[in-house]
Amino acid sequence: MKIVVTVSREEAVIAVSDTGPGVGAEEASRLIERFYRGSASRVSDAGGVGLGLAISRALVERQGGRISVEVPRANGATFSIHLPRA
Repeated sequence: MKIVVTVSREEAVIAVSDTGPGVGAEEASRLIERFYRGSASRVSDAGGVGLGLAISRALVERQGGRISVEVPRANGATFSIHLPRA
């Protein structure tokens, strides 16, 4: 896991990258929906009910921010939290 924090005049961004099984580009946007679990977690014994990213999105949006997902061609994904600067 890799965590990178960047700050610009407009926002602070916290990016968390992992090297997990990866996510298809077609399902990346659905990952932050309530109760959605990616195909890799549905076929494995990974626990969870698909609420973690949805809860994170709700908390970030309450602060005026947003969450984005980047999916590389190889394994893993990067989830970024964009928060406006005060």
